[in-house]
Amino acid sequence: MRQTIDKIATYILRFVPTVLAFITPLLFLTITPDYFNLNKQYFIYILASISLIAYIARVLTRGKIHLSLSPSLLSVIGLVTVYIVSSVWMNTNPQMTLFGPTALIVSLAIIFITVTSSQKNEITITSSIAGLIAASTLLSVFAILQYFGIPAKFITSDLLKSNLFTPTGYPLNTLTFVLPIAVGTLGLSIKSKDWLQKPINFSLAIIMLIGAFLSLKAVLPQNGQAGLIILPFQAGWSIAVDTFKDAKTALVGTGPDSFANTFTRLRPAYLNLDNNLWSIRFTNSSSEALTVLTVVGLLGLVFFLAIMIKPLLTMIKKERSSGDTQSIFLISSMIISLIIFLAIPFSVIGYALIFVLAIAITLKLKLVEGNKIKDVQIGLTANEVSSPSLYHDLSDKPTQIQLPILPWVLAGASAVLLAVFWTRAYAIYASSIAINQAVLTVKSDPQTSYQKQVDASNLDPYNPYYKVNLSQTFLAISLNLFQKKDSTNAEKQQALDLANQSINQAKAAATLDPQNEQMWENFANISRQLAAYQVQGAIDWTLATYGQAIS
Repeated sequence: MRQTIDKIATYILRFVPTVLAFITPLLFLTITPDYFNLNKQYFIYILASISLIAYIARVLTRGKIHLSLSPSLLSVIGLVTVYIVSSVWMNTNPQMTLFGPTALIVSLAIIFITVTSSQKNEITITSSIAGLIAASTLLSVFAILQYFGIPAKFITSDLLKSNLFTPTGYPLNTLTFVLPIAVGTLGLSIKSKDWLQKPINFSLAIIMLIGAFLSLKAVLPQNGQAGLIILPFQAGWSIAVDTFKDAKTALVGTGPDSFANTFTRLRPAYLNLDNNLWSIRFTNSSSEALTVLTVVGLLGLVFFLAIMIKPLLTMIKKERSSGDTQSIFLISSMIISLIIFLAIPFSVIGYALIFVLAIAITLKLKLVEGNKIKDVQIGLTANEVSSPSLYHDLSDKPTQIQLPILPWVLAGASAVLLAVFWTRAYAIYASSIAINQAVLTVKSDPQTSYQKQVDASNLDPYNPYYKVNLSQTFLAISLNLFQKKDSTNAEKQQALDLANQSINQAKAAATLDPQNEQMWENFANISRQLAAYQVQGAIDWTLATYGQAIS
């Protein structure tokens, strides 16, 4: 029984990177307002939870903890630490970031550590590469079909009517995922000596390059319409440098997912002279590297770069004396991913791609450069050793440490972590579904729409945007009653009550996220409109909240 559980857990961990590589770029669901990134994040959360459970099952059945000290391990742990510290220390609303971008990094780190510490085989590397190539090919084929408007001819959907639609969420996201894989696949075709694989890989690379080109074309200006607007590099650099004026923000940034607020506070004045830029509030910097530098500081950027560069340099040194095609793919893809990271912003799938490549490179190094990665085994007894078997992929002679209670402590801590996380994460996702239903029913069934907004706010009380939605709903109803001719005293009182509820919800939103100027602007706008109807305190709130927004 123990060996069966061990074997199942090992097989699960073996193919987690493949599932991550293939499903994540293609997944989207229309049950939430954000069809793309939110659902991709939650899919990664699920994979990380499965990986952690499988790893703990191996720990308990074997009575030992196995950890591979890879070139990226300390950097991964460091990045997780910086994200958590920055979320708690720098964000005024840490709940939003702990279960958002920080949870994403923690989940990818869990997948990296559990897979690299449990696998030492070609299957995981080969299947991960195959998953990346398959997903990239499908995205490219879709981009080609979408360019000619073919899907909309067969499927009736408002989504397919837009030439910007793609399963990744936006053509630029497709470009950042497809281009590294295309270059890597081209490297495979050039290096391969297999007469059958060579033309297949070359054909797939051409399809991907066409898909990447069409994705780029989709975001460029065309037919008199503006294309993708990215924050100018000079402005992104200026904002990042301004965070260095304070020691805390220099080290750990302004907090994950805080770039929009940071941009509003530190934006260069000359942007106001540009008719295309002065009114835009950018949520990302000029490149992903500058975004990371701004929101998680110098430490975050150093750790992130180390995750890519350290194993890459080791792999490049190894490749000088090897003709391995997998190494060519991994090196080429990681180099292009690194360039994209430094050049333009990207999304969830960009992070997933980097970690999949880091996992595959680490496992490749375990196979060809064993001295670069040391296996440490913490067992229940001093005499326990690894016994080779069909399902055992690791070194037969790892370094061993005797700490009898540690595997059980790890299992208990993991169980608590998963229970706490999913209790909160489930409520957040349920609230997102509720707010999506509220949007869909706002015209056909206003009462249901209102109730769904209330449900969303109750499920996720730390999300200020739900309270903004409610404040606007109360405002609209109250203004409608105020403007009604021949209204009764009861209706006038109801209008006042709703006006006060609107103000209270706006105030609650600003309290939850006091560094977000949008909360104060919403509060000020509501107060200004209600002041015309002599709502008590509205004028004072208008002056105070506009002043807070300005500050």
